[in-house]
Amino acid sequence: MYFQDAEKHYYVFDLVVPIYSAVEFSFSGNSNIKDYTQSIAESLFEGYLEEFHIPQEMITTLPLLFKLKELFEYNVMHMYWNAEKLTEEQVRILNHYRLRLENNYSPINLGYERLAALVSQGHSTIKN
Repeated sequence: MYFQDAEKHYYVFDLVVPIYSAVEFSFSGNSNIKDYTQSIAESLFEGYLEEFHIPQEMITTLPLLFKLKELFEYNVMHMYWNAEKLTEEQVRILNHYRLRLENNYSPINLGYERLAALVSQGHSTIKN
């Protein structure tokens, strides 16, 4: 088994992680965040489809997988931050994540129909 195999998760979760990270950590605020997110997602899907098949029904799992990623992030904060010595900023971040999770608000707002179209087109061009 190769190390990359250990990094593989549930189908499109492999794409969710870099999309989420790009939006959370690299968006500079100089453009429209929705367009930025869509552009990154489409680029990643196009590259992924050159090598792998994505079942069309996996597109419908994306919102749930983005929530799973956010739960992982929230959990990591609780694992590594000392709950008895939180800074004001850490409390603010934890509250922000908790409110997003409790209210089913996702910071990722994608045009899923465009990704579904890419997946449909990609199936006819994938190398077997």
